[in-house]
Amino acid sequence: MALATGTAVGNQPLPPQAIAGFHTRTIECIVYDYLYDELVKGELICNVNAPGRAVSMMSSGRAQRLPHAEPVGEPTYGSLLRVGKSWRFGRAFACTRMRAQTLTCANRLAHGWVFDVRGRVRLF
Repeated sequence: MALATGTAVGNQPLPPQAIAGFHTRTIECIVYDYLYDELVKGELICNVNAPGRAVSMMSSGRAQRLPHAEPVGEPTYGSLLRVGKSWRFGRAFACTRMRAQTLTCANRLAHGWVFDVRGRVRLF
């Protein structure tokens, strides 16, 4: 369930707005909304404090790497996701932190990623 934060002007969508998210000690994950011709689409972006370690996915479709993303610095957006806990954004996204440095996120079609202890990411 994504919420619209404005309306598009002509064919140009408004800039994405952060509407939900969480962080761990080293990873920041934020849901952004995009409004295209009155259709709201949410995108989850997770970024590690290292160059080229960002990933994104829509609520349906495959996850992708964002190789040119800048590091986030110290993650602060949203609440802290503790070990053994899960975070959900409606039925669109679910993330679970299993061990101190392992984070798994998936969309409703079961596509997503796993960040390992060293901040490396594996897409599935």
